[in-house]
Amino acid sequence: MKVRIYISLLFATIFVSMSYYGQSYNRYCLYTDYSVRAYEKGDYPKAIALMDSAINNCKEENDNAINWYNLSLYYKAYYKKSKEISLREKILEVTLKAQEKDVNKELVKQLKSSFRSLANTYKNELNYYLNDTSGVYLGKAINKHNEYKAIYKLADPEKDFREEDVLVYNILANRYDTKYNNNKNKYAAYLDSSVYYYSKSIALDSTQADIYNAIGLIYFNQAVDIINALDYEADLEMLMESDARKADLAMKGLPYFEKALETEPNNGKVIYALAGCYKILNFDEKYRASLEMLKEKDPEYYNSVYTFD
Repeated sequence: MKVRIYISLLFATIFVSMSYYGQSYNRYCLYTDYSVRAYEKGDYPKAIALMDSAINNCKEENDNAINWYNLSLYYKAYYKKSKEISLREKILEVTLKAQEKDVNKELVKQLKSSFRSLANTYKNELNYYLNDTSGVYLGKAINKHNEYKAIYKLADPEKDFREEDVLVYNILANRYDTKYNNNKNKYAAYLDSSVYYYSKSIALDSTQADIYNAIGLIYFNQAVDIINALDYEADLEMLMESDARKADLAMKGLPYFEKALETEPNNGKVIYALAGCYKILNFDEKYRASLEMLKEKDPEYYNSVYTFD
């Protein structure tokens, strides 16, 4: 006869083990009980080894979803104690196995909780990457974000991640832009990454005037750098090439400033940047109209930053 034993643990998780009486069983089938005892003593590697032996050598225990769920909790406890990142893969692997074996859907609530908990460890790691201003983890952050979403969807397939995506994309774009400005020669390629993530952000939320403005400024500031670096004693061909490059950058920035102004028509900073693009492009009429608009809509800002003409 088999008796199901429920053991309450400190963190309110329920473990289930199987005891066998009255019949002769494969000795490995008894290891599930031993694994629970090892867990309760805090010997997580032993608990894992015992449960592994049971499910690998006893078909009945292998088919029991509870054993796989318990094994996922052993790995989770071991991960918390050891901080070994590789253990998260095992947590996911055995939790998925528990889900597969749970044909009667008895563990749905527990499994969803496990997937969310695991996903949040990836999110915590992502937050660490995003908060690191050195830029060391920039290339890894988006992968960590995608891993977090993929695991969380195992608990909630319908979850909408758009707000989180927008936030992550904007932070990454800002980090790449900041890194570039710290060393423009060394990190020149980072501007493309900045534009890429800002563009992904506004594709999800087209109401972000500050993001349109940020993209516009990336192009506009490059044009200003060209102007500041001009050597007016250089030959005509070099000057013409510089003029063409700054005009091209101003043209790239222009639609973003215009879009930002559509979203926030009274934003003085956007109007000022738009006027700067018009000035570089020699669009004199639009330039003067922008200055008048700035003076009308934000006179304080106009008086503080007006440097043209």
